Amino acid sequence: MLLKTRIVLVVAISTLLIVGITVAPAVLVVRMTDEEVDRTRLDFQKALWLRSIDSGSPALADAARSLAEDAEMSALRTRQDRAGTAARLATLLPRHQREADVSRIDVVGRDGQLLTTSQTGAVDAPLVDAVAVIRETENRSVVAGIEAIAGGRLIAVVNHRLPDGGFVTVAGPLAPLAAGFENAIGEEVYVVTLGQGLIYGPSSIWDTVRPLISSSGGIDEVRLGGRWYQFVPLSITNSFGSVIGTVYSRRDITVVHQQKTIVLMATLSLSMLLFLVLITWLYAYLQNSLRPLTEVTDAVRALARGDAMVSVEVPSNADEIGRIAEAVEVFRRNAKQIALEDFRSRIQRAHQHNLIHGEMQRLAGTLEPAARDELINDLGQIEQQSKSADGNGSATDAMLTVAFKIMAERVVDQHQRLSVMLQERTADLEIVREALAQRTQLNRLREEFEVARELQLSSLPKTFPPFPDRREFDLYAAMRPAKEVGGDFFDFTLLDSHRLAVFVGDASGKGMSAAMFILTARSLLRSSITRGVPIAECLALANNTLAFENDTMMFATIFIAVLDLSTGQLVCSNAGHNPPYIRRRNGEIVCLSEQTGIALGVMEDATFVQQNHRMEPGDTLLMFSDGVTEAADSRDRLFDETRLVTTLKTHGARDAKSLTDNIFMALDTFVGTAEQADDITVLALRLMHLQSRVLPIQRASLAV
Repeated sequence: MLLKTRIVLVVAISTLLIVGITVAPAVLVVRMTDEEVDRTRLDFQKALWLRSIDSGSPALADAARSLAEDAEMSALRTRQDRAGTAARLATLLPRHQREADVSRIDVVGRDGQLLTTSQTGAVDAPLVDAVAVIRETENRSVVAGIEAIAGGRLIAVVNHRLPDGGFVTVAGPLAPLAAGFENAIGEEVYVVTLGQGLIYGPSSIWDTVRPLISSSGGIDEVRLGGRWYQFVPLSITNSFGSVIGTVYSRRDITVVHQQKTIVLMATLSLSMLLFLVLITWLYAYLQNSLRPLTEVTDAVRALARGDAMVSVEVPSNADEIGRIAEAVEVFRRNAKQIALEDFRSRIQRAHQHNLIHGEMQRLAGTLEPAARDELINDLGQIEQQSKSADGNGSATDAMLTVAFKIMAERVVDQHQRLSVMLQERTADLEIVREALAQRTQLNRLREEFEVARELQLSSLPKTFPPFPDRREFDLYAAMRPAKEVGGDFFDFTLLDSHRLAVFVGDASGKGMSAAMFILTARSLLRSSITRGVPIAECLALANNTLAFENDTMMFATIFIAVLDLSTGQLVCSNAGHNPPYIRRRNGEIVCLSEQTGIALGVMEDATFVQQNHRMEPGDTLLMFSDGVTEAADSRDRLFDETRLVTTLKTHGARDAKSLTDNIFMALDTFVGTAEQADDITVLALRLMHLQSRVLPIQRASLAV
């Protein structure tokens, strides 16, 4: 490849790299801006949807208020006359069905039990979560929402507080709520069930769009009929906190999409045109500048072939190419002189060689046949090697030098062959011994690592659910070490009949040393907390023990939480660990990051702070190590807390094991083939309901 071609390629590649480095941040900023706009739009529509639900259907609200204020029904409830209440409800039902298209009416007492219902058949439970509705109606008299009934259909409900406690639930069609939301955002709305069945919206368009919408829960852009539309999804939850459907809004973004395409194509075309102009100009400039160098190269090749008569035209300019041409001209003149001297030397050597050859042939004729043959053989080797000997001096000196060289080479060659043979045999023996020793050591290390791995994994709780008889909570945890032995741990134990303690920790580094350090910290914490020591003091005691004479300068981050199953109070303390999240039953995500202490083992006499929070039935606590948020894919992008929160929002309403499995699945999908760099630990705790009676203490984790 010519020099000018290589220079053009280097400049072209460098230009492309510079353009790529310049354009990449701009593309990233644009993408981040688009994502922020999408998040803002999603939050705005979510607020409008919640406001539409809270506003409820006016007709259903009037029906609920009428039933709540009905004096005769109130008197029947006061006398606890269930039959009379049911009869009065049957009398009022036709009128409300005509006025508000009511499909069901429930009357629930202050204890959350169903007093009567308009639903036919065996119905023994209210349509809504009675506990949640009673708690909400303490602050406001009317609570609206959406529920799912048999067949997956969605209906609107309005709950009205009763004067004597309890509430009345009126259920009706969902269309007024959807129409109100549609009018609020000014866009077409589709309401679908979990099975993607259409409840509200044009069915002809939905049947075409449904296969094109992803199930990830993000905003989708779909091309339909030559135009681009943006579909924004919002999850629909019932009073139990479960997702029962999705509402989509459709917005025409054809103009925006076309503008982006035009700008992108114009930018690419202009960049390509400028790039081609630059490369063409550079190639023409180099071709004109390097033309004298091509002539000098041809002259050097001719001199290499032995043609000393070639001529070199020295350019007039005094740049690097001109100086090279001058040097080649000097080299040509010297080569011409050397060729003449070499011709004269060859004539002289030929004359002397013939003279010495004749004398040695005459000497060989006087020897015995065996000696004569050996001498003639050596003479042949001497003549052959003397032809390639240095021509400085006479031919006789060259032949004598070669003769002595042949004899010396025979002795040296034999000695070297014996020495090499001895060294090879000795080296082979040492290699075999060293290989055997290394193999023995490697097997020993493998056995030690395997024993350490089994000891560590066996010390972690493996049986789930850990407390089969306890229905107040759902608990699951898992750890994936980055090496044979990891530096993470998790643990949990029942301190008494109504308090559950959970731990998650992470030691600095990985491997055997990190595992031993974190196991020591875990033993200290369990020893303190099971003796009734407050969790902040447990961290302080463990810190003083680990920091004393800590020559290895290792440290560990720990998060401890104690949940009171009878009240929902959550007491926690953090020693430099990633703050966990609480997913509320309504889908809200709360980060417990108020105060964070230093890691254990860094310095003695450190203080730690206890924090108080509250969990309601249906809330989920998620604890994790930094191996989750710092997991990187092949392009060094981090999983980060945004993706973790998204996964928690999407799957947080499920049981603890499903949530943990989905987090690991999301990590595996994001990381792909990249190597795991840190230990990964996840613990999920969901409060099912508050404890109503004292239960015996059970312990599920193993002491270190």
